[in-house]
Amino acid sequence: MKKALFLIVLYSVILLVSELLYRIVFSVPVLPVGKLAENYAFILVFVALLYFVKSRIVQYLLLAFFAMSFIGNNIHYAAYQGWITPMNLYLLFKEWHEVVGASSSLIEKTLFPALWGLLEVILISSILCFQRKRSWIADGAFFLLIIFGLARVALDESRSIISPKLSYSRIKTNYLSLSSFVGHTLPYKFLHLSVVPDYQMAEPQVASKPKVRNIIFLLGESESAKHVSYFGYNFADRQTDRQRDRQRETTPFLTRFAQSDAQPIVKETYSAGLLTAIALPSLFNAIEYPNGLSQISKGTTNLFRLAKQQGYQTYFYTAQSQEDMDLLNLLGKTWIDELKYPTDLGFGFKQHMSDRELLPLLKKINLQEGNHFIILHQRGSHMPYGKILTAEQKVFGDKTANDEYDNTIYATDQLMKAIIHYLEQQSAQDWLFVYTSDHGQFVTPERHIQATMDEDNYLVPTVLYTPDRVLQQQLHQDFSQCDRLFHQQISTLLLNLFGYKQEISSCKLGYVNNNDLTGDQGYLKISPPYTNFVMPTMMKDKN
Repeated sequence: MKKALFLIVLYSVILLVSELLYRIVFSVPVLPVGKLAENYAFILVFVALLYFVKSRIVQYLLLAFFAMSFIGNNIHYAAYQGWITPMNLYLLFKEWHEVVGASSSLIEKTLFPALWGLLEVILISSILCFQRKRSWIADGAFFLLIIFGLARVALDESRSIISPKLSYSRIKTNYLSLSSFVGHTLPYKFLHLSVVPDYQMAEPQVASKPKVRNIIFLLGESESAKHVSYFGYNFADRQTDRQRDRQRETTPFLTRFAQSDAQPIVKETYSAGLLTAIALPSLFNAIEYPNGLSQISKGTTNLFRLAKQQGYQTYFYTAQSQEDMDLLNLLGKTWIDELKYPTDLGFGFKQHMSDRELLPLLKKINLQEGNHFIILHQRGSHMPYGKILTAEQKVFGDKTANDEYDNTIYATDQLMKAIIHYLEQQSAQDWLFVYTSDHGQFVTPERHIQATMDEDNYLVPTVLYTPDRVLQQQLHQDFSQCDRLFHQQISTLLLNLFGYKQEISSCKLGYVNNNDLTGDQGYLKISPPYTNFVMPTMMKDKN
């Protein structure tokens, strides 16, 4: 028994070391120190099962599991900068011919990671060469582990993963993805358990050269239009102490800018979802209505991908911690040419940085040469409000959450001012500035909450401005009839400006998804001035 324990521990340590080395060699984010024990435990369990199981079939199943964990995830990360997801597995079976067709162009990129994974599989399979005492108990434990994973997902849909975290080891990721695939994704697709039909949109055709060379997109976080003074935010309406400020000028720059001769478009906008994980994948993949995960996984309408095809250099600079940005797999991480986290500027893996750090990054890009699609992703108004603001930025004090939240709105206003001022100093005026937020927050002096159907949570600001008078006039024509916009209009506008044959979506109808990409947890169907909440599962019950 001591020999068995020694071998299991030794092989598990070797695989953990291999995991760490693989991440260093192929530039995969390192495993957080706090996660080492947890990830080692996953490796240890599956190594022990392989060592003790008696059935040949189970041995083959475990070796296939290791092959998918190592070879499959290595190939997928090399190609798409993320681990294999349950939806990837579904598309692999459903559209295998497209996967095979695309694989030939990825051989050079994926060859060495695949060989690394193959060596790991050969290593782990060598443990079967040692004489050992096999037990049916191990076979039973294997099946119990599989059943537990499936039941965990099938009985609680919230445990199904959409995009595995890079802080998970490849073995842990594979276990969770397979469980979600078999326990949730597969039955949902084949048994048509989702009432909302899959969103499908063909890749748009190229119609012309890009209509603007530089697109600078300041991507806000949790900023509600209800707290923007330009839209009429009145602090007195949100508090009970009448001795306090009657009105707060949270966006002094935006108010002046909107009323200036520059004539930017400044409008309230319905976000695509109530949560970042819903709104941003929809925004960056031009998803018009709920249940677009298949479309997102294919990437046929991904903004980064289509921008690159039209000759744009693509950038994503984020002020949010690297730990919180696994969402990038759903935004098109593989088509981002230059990605920077706070860790690239010396911050810790879990640390956020000030939004003001984004401007120096922008200034390092030579906007005079080539085409650029640049995303500056804020920490913005994320909870806890104002945590990364300096004392001088807390212009409204810090007595309540409302004070802190308004401070973040003001800070974003000042960042917008600095960015636009910098762009206006460029010799060439062939740029477009875009601002919108992923979703909003419901914040008053008494309470603050997110992801509810309060309008504060899904009504956000949008700013569109270019010094090109012809293009700016065209934008006014496109949106002049819209009192409010939808995120989908921003997506389709960008595709149109990239040079694709893409009509800008109408503002007469749009959707705000709840807290599930499928839409099965309900969504808002908005046809101004009417808003209806649709609950598909209730519709299914009636049928």
